[in-house]
Amino acid sequence: MTTPDIARTRLSAEAARSIEEGDGCPAESDDRLNEASRSLVVAVHESHGAAYLWRLNPVGETAVRLWTGEIVCNFDADAVTPTLDRDLLRLIVARVDAPYTGTHEDARRLDLILDKLEEVGGMVLVWS
Repeated sequence: MTTPDIARTRLSAEAARSIEEGDGCPAESDDRLNEASRSLVVAVHESHGAAYLWRLNPVGETAVRLWTGEIVCNFDADAVTPTLDRDLLRLIVARVDAPYTGTHEDARRLDLILDKLEEVGGMVLVWS
């Protein structure tokens, strides 16, 4: 069984490799990078008994769903957490519902989301 920390380290290494090979951007359709994100979801589930998939900008979509073992398609989730956190959900919904007033305020809201994601043991997924 791979732990989430090992899977996160692998994902970071694959992201760095893909960005290097893609001259500053992840290489197009990088199977190794995408599989590393999927492996992180599996590792969270195996270690905690659950994995929740999050959309950080869920305009017209569901913000969170329980992973049930299906293959996670590229770009189908932005992050994974071991628990359903109501405060994280509240922050995401508040960002989506807020009127857009520019990048400064939107970045502030996104920083709050990412801080909360880290606080609850969540990890960002990287896709190509």
